[in-house]
Amino acid sequence: MKKSLYLRAIALSLSLLSWSGMLFAQMPPFTVAPAPWNADQFGNIRAVVNVEAAEKTAFARIEWRRRDIDPAEKAIIVTTSGGRRVATVSFGTINREYGEVYFEPLAGPGIYYIYYLPYTKSGSANYPKDFYPKPAPGTGANSFVAGTPVDKARVVEIQSVDAFNSFYPMEVIATAAETDALAKAKPCWRNQSMMSLRRSGQMVPRPPIMMPMEAKLAKPHSA
Repeated sequence: MKKSLYLRAIALSLSLLSWSGMLFAQMPPFTVAPAPWNADQFGNIRAVVNVEAAEKTAFARIEWRRRDIDPAEKAIIVTTSGGRRVATVSFGTINREYGEVYFEPLAGPGIYYIYYLPYTKSGSANYPKDFYPKPAPGTGANSFVAGTPVDKARVVEIQSVDAFNSFYPMEVIATAAETDALAKAKPCWRNQSMMSLRRSGQMVPRPPIMMPMEAKLAKPHSA
């Protein structure tokens, strides 16, 4: 009995290590910026990308793993490393797992910042009504014109404006593929309510999964 439990524990540990290795291998590092930027103008989070060639259009695929439900409905701002805002921006696929951003590298090769949760402050100090603005007309998801020559930009890291506003690790979601793989490897997990992702990327609450003993205890006694 003890040997069986020991072997099960080893198997579970190996499965978790394999799953976590797969997850972290696909994520850019989440860091805190060395100096804070103007969060009221750009939001609290950004991707740092490096453009290595001077093509007319740069492309970055950001594995951001966002917990918000509707990322395609939120604006994205791109700037040069010096803070100059890039006006020519369009997008491919935008979902909770990743976003495809196309932009004009105004300053040539080098570092660019992609702010993907800018917010707008409104209301009063006592009754704030902050909100996330929508993408500008014509620049939403799937607005990129296919066939345009692009240079692939490398995602260096994802930065938060400070440690308090960091998404890592508790607000970084697993992908649908990772969740499915873990559920198939270990179907006996007690509660999968926060692991259940639709293939579209949305959280779907599920009732807790009871183990056999729990089910037996929960069953009402017959009279």
